[in-house]
Amino acid sequence: MWRRALTVFLVLLLFMGSATVFLVSCGGGGGGGGGSSSMGSSGTGTVAVSIADNPTDDYAAIYVTITEVSLLPGPVVIFESLPGKEINLLEHRDNNDYLLKVNYKVPAGDYNKVRLKISDIRAEPKPLTSGLCTDNIKLPSNKIDLNPQGSFKVTPRGAVSIRLDIDANKALDLHVAGNSGKCIFRPVIFVDIGEGVPVQTCPQVIAGTITEINYNNSGQPVDFVLERLGNGDSVNVNLTKDVVVFNGEFVDPKVLKLYDKVKVVGKFDKKMVFHASTVVIGDVFTMRGDVDSEVQFVDAARTVGTFDFTPFSDEEISGQVDVEVWRDNTSILIGCETELEPEDIQAGMTARVIGKYIATATSNVLRAVAVFLKPREISGNLLSWNATFDGNYIIMDVDGITIYVPRLTEPDFPYNQFYPIYLEQDGPVPLGLLCDTRQVRVILDPYASNPLVAEEVRVQAEPPEGNTGTVAYNNAPVLELDDGQSVYVLPSATILDQVPGSDKTSVDEIRPGDKLFYHGLGACTGDDNADFYAFIVQVVE
Repeated sequence: MWRRALTVFLVLLLFMGSATVFLVSCGGGGGGGGGSSSMGSSGTGTVAVSIADNPTDDYAAIYVTITEVSLLPGPVVIFESLPGKEINLLEHRDNNDYLLKVNYKVPAGDYNKVRLKISDIRAEPKPLTSGLCTDNIKLPSNKIDLNPQGSFKVTPRGAVSIRLDIDANKALDLHVAGNSGKCIFRPVIFVDIGEGVPVQTCPQVIAGTITEINYNNSGQPVDFVLERLGNGDSVNVNLTKDVVVFNGEFVDPKVLKLYDKVKVVGKFDKKMVFHASTVVIGDVFTMRGDVDSEVQFVDAARTVGTFDFTPFSDEEISGQVDVEVWRDNTSILIGCETELEPEDIQAGMTARVIGKYIATATSNVLRAVAVFLKPREISGNLLSWNATFDGNYIIMDVDGITIYVPRLTEPDFPYNQFYPIYLEQDGPVPLGLLCDTRQVRVILDPYASNPLVAEEVRVQAEPPEGNTGTVAYNNAPVLELDDGQSVYVLPSATILDQVPGSDKTSVDEIRPGDKLFYHGLGACTGDDNADFYAFIVQVVE
């Protein structure tokens, strides 16, 4: 598999119906986004497009209506829908990608752009938030061209996956700007293009209607064709040997029939055949929420148990519910592929539960066919930290909670620190920038409860939406701005150049008069080197 990364910044200044768009694209290694096209290749291949998102602090829902995805030159349309396919980005967080389309008949050849057409954007803020834009957020042009460095190839009978990952936490900065009445829409889109299966390895959930079933000599269904609702495509679904079929009860796959409406959990193979581990017949609840207790078993053999679960406030069910899990039938996963037992479900985790309400002899329960777990998280102010004498741990105090952060065994960080501490989605944070009162989000190791051990620490950027300024002079790696701010550009920082005809890829190439958008952390008290440390620097018109 090969991978290309692309960051796109859009800035929309909306005021009395008018708007201005700035588009920036950048790939690895610098240089323009060219790439020759070769549309003369014979045959066709398969292209899959999926949508992903990262968490956001302010919004309960962010809806984007996609009307088309195409490849250039051409254009070769991969997905098309009128009036459009509305997707709530925040339903597709934390490795829960949304499969937009699998197109099995894409002309083989070299392509150098992905074109995304959007007809509408709207958002719903979380309770008790204010000053946010919600609707009437319009694009003056409904198309966004994403330019990878060089070209990517669709080969005859080959497969390519395209993953559009939108970082909503800083991407959709829809705050009203001062007293101007303007709103800023600044999405950051990471594009992953890979040969073969979709780049993300986590199980996916697809829904639709069964339009064709194939059986073996014993009359057992072995695969079916799923027509996906609202997407204008069909997916070939293979039933794995141990597939679980659920209609409120766990049943034999032979109950599947034509025109059943189903949800299917599984993964694609290299030929874009979807291998189903779970098939759910009919309407089901899919809810995110907090796990409030460990599993209490209802039988001596410990085959069936329940745990307390509180759905998030934006889910369709409110209040605590009992979730029932079956050892041999309920799929329990953490991360992308780690299978767990019911005993591994712990209070403090968050979960996405797929199931149906069932009336039992004693109560109503949400019988789960699948539970996707996330480790417990702790968010708050970093009050203090210190390293152990041997350097194997950092001990953090986060709002009075002591957390151990282990040193990585295979260092992949600069600055000789080697701890899993990142700015949200923007690379490793030097230990010298871990000053008091930083806002952090700690993802805990689910198997370490005493003491608490971090799998990862995410530091909140300051401010989350970034900063703007104009360069007065360049004393690389420090940029002095005309407002008196000095900005230290980290060695690992990403430099993005939006100005037409310009191609700045390093801090040394930034010139006085350049206007910047920059993202990162303010300096700690007593730092004489700079006022701010930048992880992303965008040069804009």
